[in-house]
Amino acid sequence: MSVKDTERIATELLDKLSAYREPAIREGVFSQKIKELPLETVVDIIMYVVDRAYRKEERFTDTMGMFTDKMLLRDALGEKGMYLLARLAAERGYDALFVFLIDRAHRNKHGRGRSEIDEPLPEPGIAGMPLGLRKSLSKSHDRNTLGKLLYDPAPSVVGILLDNPRTTESDVVKIVARRPNSGDILRTVYRHERWKHRYAVQCGLAMNPYTPTEITMRILPYLLSFDLITIINDTRLPNTVREQARAIFPRHGAAV
Repeated sequence: MSVKDTERIATELLDKLSAYREPAIREGVFSQKIKELPLETVVDIIMYVVDRAYRKEERFTDTMGMFTDKMLLRDALGEKGMYLLARLAAERGYDALFVFLIDRAHRNKHGRGRSEIDEPLPEPGIAGMPLGLRKSLSKSHDRNTLGKLLYDPAPSVVGILLDNPRTTESDVVKIVARRPNSGDILRTVYRHERWKHRYAVQCGLAMNPYTPTEITMRILPYLLSFDLITIINDTRLPNTVREQARAIFPRHGAAV
C-alpha cells in the first residue's frame, strides 16, 4: 500500500475516533474498524500513527495508545490475527513492531523459550532516524538513549554501542538474548574484544538459536556443565549444536 493510501486511511480512522469522547466507546469503534481492515493495511497504519506521534503531532499522540495496546488489538484480531500481523511486520522490515507484537506467552505457545525478551516497542523517533544519526547517538553518554538503541537492527550501530564506555555487560546480554535477532549483530558481539570473553555474553550467544552455528560451536567447550545441560535439552537449538554439547559434557566429569 502506498504512503498516500496509508495516510488517507489513518486520517479517516482518526477522524472517526475523534467524534467520540468516551474512552470505552472510542475503543469499541477502534476495534470494529481494525476488524474491517485488511491486516496488510493495519500493520502499515500502526507504524504510520506511532511514527507521527513521536514527531509530536498532537492528534496522533492522543490516539497512539490504542494502536499500541496489545489487549485491544488481540480483542479485535484474535490470536491468529496477532500472529499474522506480526508475520507481516517481519516481512515489511518492521522489526521493532514484530518483537512488540509477539509477546512471551505467544512465543512459548509456538515452541520458543521462556528466556526470550518481550521488550516494549522501541521509540520510532529513533528507529526511523537515518543510519548516520543513529551511529552518532550510539556514542551518547545518556543511558535512556543507549537503552533504546540496544534493539537497533544495524550491526554498525551495535558495534559503536559495544565500544561505548557507558554500555554495561547487562546491556550486551540483552542484545545477544534478543529473539528474533540478526546473525550479523550476534557475530559483531562475538568478535568484540571487550565483550567476547564475558561468560554471561558467551552463554547468551550459545543459547540463542539465531547465533550462527559456527560461533556457538566455538563457545561450547568453554561453558559450564549446567549451561551445557540447558543447551542439550533446548529443542529450539540446531541438532548439531545439541549433539556437540552432549559430546563435550562428559569431559566435565558428569553424565546426562
